[in-house]
Amino acid sequence: MAYRCDNSRVMVTKFKDCFLFYRDTMGFDVLYIYHLAVSAWAAMRDQVMTLKYLQQAADRGGSTLEVTQGDPHFQIMDDLPEWSAILVNMEKNST
Repeated sequence: MAYRCDNSRVMVTKFKDCFLFYRDTMGFDVLYIYHLAVSAWAAMRDQVMTLKYLQQAADRGGSTLEVTQGDPHFQIMDDLPEWSAILVNMEKNST
């Protein structure tokens, strides 16, 4: 998934709005919305927001470990201990 940096902040806001709407009204796959939002934050190289939303996804049972690890936007996270801990949680969710 590729993002243009000049539009990423707008996309993140739209993902957040989408998430809130679908969570409250339709029970849409909110973990997918989380993944899209997290990927957009990572594309903008915002480690704080990437960790925040990825942790929330993992706390809600997110298990998109292979997709997350395969996304080049997340390379900015590789050296963070919090990143490793979240990946461990996601791996537990997938079993």
